[in-house]
Amino acid sequence: PTSATISPGTSNFTFEAWIYVTSASTSWSIFEGKQNGLSVGLNSSYYLGVAQSFVGYLINDTVALSTNTWIHVCVVRSGTNLSLFKNGVRVGTVTNSTNFLTNTTNYIGYSGSVYLPGYISNLRIVVGTAVYDPTQTSLTVPTSPLTAVANTVLLTLQSPTFIDNSSNNFTITAGTTTVKPTLVNPFTPTANAVVPYSATTYGGSAYFDGGASSYLSTAYNSTLV
Repeated sequence: PTSATISPGTSNFTFEAWIYVTSASTSWSIFEGKQNGLSVGLNSSYYLGVAQSFVGYLINDTVALSTNTWIHVCVVRSGTNLSLFKNGVRVGTVTNSTNFLTNTTNYIGYSGSVYLPGYISNLRIVVGTAVYDPTQTSLTVPTSPLTAVANTVLLTLQSPTFIDNSSNNFTITAGTTTVKPTLVNPFTPTANAVVPYSATTYGGSAYFDGGASSYLSTAYNSTLV
């Protein structure tokens, strides 16, 4: 979406999302507000980081990002305390008063010529409120889909279509038809949360075509009576 409303400016803010990436061997972005906006993604060393777009990184994790698993990413600023959390653990914090501004397009899963490989779920940006305390070393990771709490300016990637579930209802445009909503998310039962649903692996239902031989049968057993 294109809107300066999404930019935190110098305010308190909270950015969070779940990511499931298939490769962490190249730099890419989860979210980027072009022209000096907030940027969250993987740096050139393949570590999770927080940056000001077109300026530079402010926080970098020191542990390589895991692949093929859901990871909760959170960036929160309160006052001049800016912190980055990964799966509820603070991996970096700095004193910061950066003015994050963008008057152009805000991108999800894209930065320059690099693209995130995998899934992003429940991306939420709250401007004016620190949903979590950046001075703490940990936070409680939500276990259910995010909601549009007070001051939510963007809430997306949690519906059957690309929509903004905040009160702003910003238009979201897919860069290509290969970017599409899926049922894969971090809240479903473990078997289905890690990989896309597979009928071969997990089963599902039985189809009956209505023909004369379209039925199942089982031998008599007293436990069925």
